[in-house]
Amino acid sequence: MTEFTDAEKNTIRGGVMGAVALVSQADPGFFDVFKESKAAAGALKDSPAEIRELVAGGLQMPPSASSKEELKAKMLSGLSEAMTVASKDAATAASLKQFVQAACQQVAEASKGVSAEETAVIAEINQALEQTATATPAAPAAPVEAPVVEAPAATPTTPGEPPLRAI
Repeated sequence: MTEFTDAEKNTIRGGVMGAVALVSQADPGFFDVFKESKAAAGALKDSPAEIRELVAGGLQMPPSASSKEELKAKMLSGLSEAMTVASKDAATAASLKQFVQAACQQVAEASKGVSAEETAVIAEINQALEQTATATPAAPAAPVEAPVVEAPAATPTTPGEPPLRAI
């Protein structure tokens, strides 16, 4: 298995958690959340060790957004980014894709059967997985040196007081 950095694992974890959350939010219900969380945990428990290693870790907060549509777009983008990172190893990318599909399906089936809304979200997730599953990760950008900016000279606030200093 290819080694992934902590940052790459966080990207993968965030993308996977986002996909599962999208399915759960598609047909919300107070008690459904508990059933769906248990289903997601069961899917992780049943996944291959390499996927558990990549996805296990802490709970990640969802990205900030001003609307449901923006949140959904950010979560799908996060999944695409996760698949791009995972695609540095074709076998890992294939396993991750299979895990996301299985977890999303299990979450959808966890309460009251699969709704039309959940089916639609799963289709969008599958589309995001297909678009990125064969992508090759972009080469890291060269570091950019920040320009040196000198602080302005300190000036007194009122006559007779000592000048203020830049921190």
